[in-house]
Amino acid sequence: MEINGKKVQVPATTITVAAPKQQEEYDAQGQDPFADFFGRGGSAKEYVDVKDEAFFALTSTKDKVYVGEGFTITLAFYVAQSNKAKMQFYDLGTQMQSLLKKIKPANCWEENFGIEEIQPMEVTIEGKKYTEYKLYRATLYPLNKQPIVFPELPLKMIKFKVAKVQSFFGFNNEKQSFKDFVSKSKTIYVKDLPPHPLRDNVSVGEFSLEENVKDRKLITGKSINYNFKIVGEGNISSIKNPQQYESTNFDIYPPNIYQDINRSGLAVTGSKNFNYFLIPKEPGNYKLNQLLYWVYFNTKTSRYDTLKPRLTLNVTGESSKNLAVGATDFNDFGEILENYNNNFINPQKDEYIKWIANGFLLVMFVLTLAIILKR
Repeated sequence: MEINGKKVQVPATTITVAAPKQQEEYDAQGQDPFADFFGRGGSAKEYVDVKDEAFFALTSTKDKVYVGEGFTITLAFYVAQSNKAKMQFYDLGTQMQSLLKKIKPANCWEENFGIEEIQPMEVTIEGKKYTEYKLYRATLYPLNKQPIVFPELPLKMIKFKVAKVQSFFGFNNEKQSFKDFVSKSKTIYVKDLPPHPLRDNVSVGEFSLEENVKDRKLITGKSINYNFKIVGEGNISSIKNPQQYESTNFDIYPPNIYQDINRSGLAVTGSKNFNYFLIPKEPGNYKLNQLLYWVYFNTKTSRYDTLKPRLTLNVTGESSKNLAVGATDFNDFGEILENYNNNFINPQKDEYIKWIANGFLLVMFVLTLAIILKR
């Protein structure tokens, strides 16, 4: 460059471009190199979105079930242990109210596991470790063969972006943003039970029988308690009373019913106890399978099955079949009815008679009192 008639030259130079630095050095304008160090830089910070390794999903233990057969669904948020993006739940209570309206099908009986607190749990999915945050879990029992469709479900999460230039003390290093995670839709196909006379009234699942009686040696006319306990996996609440054969040798009274339901893991298990009150009327040996039985559809074998008692009772004593009738012969009882006055009583007439009697007594009392005072 020629300046005032003189040539001035600038020597050649090389600029090397290296990785970004966390802080700038002083320049000719006197810029504060500690502005970003303490997080008080005047210019707007630049933030970057860190890629997340997370997903939101609704899963089911079964894709095809029979009418009445239970399947367990779980709605959860999964975060890979290698994830570097920082996230938080956002207004979860309000979001869950909306999600549950979309989840719960109208044609199913629900046994809710009642998740009240979100507890992180380590799980492995396709060989990769994740932290699972369960939001909802329930076992559902289809009431008809209509397919059960779960739509796509959105979950809004707070996700933090990270400042390109980090301050030493962490001021303004993160910026809050939002991201929607969407679960995939899912369909559960339902098939009808095979033909059977009790198809519309049987329970579906895997069950066994536990029975108990205090004493197998009985005396006619004396009562006993017999427990018919159904135990297993299925819709315990819907279990109906065992079928009952007609018997002239026993009086069988309607049972007292108790149930116990356990919701744990991925299934609903429990028991239903039918406590019967039995009175034997004839001596002899009796198999209880001649009195009671319970039919259900076994999902393990895909066939109908019957639970029958195995106990045998030994009854001694005199026959008491005709004891109640023998105490008063039927013909004698008929004669009593024929000879008995069957006229209706008139309550108004009785009331009128009472008034006359009370009046007569009152007059007699007054006359007696007057005679005593006169004397």
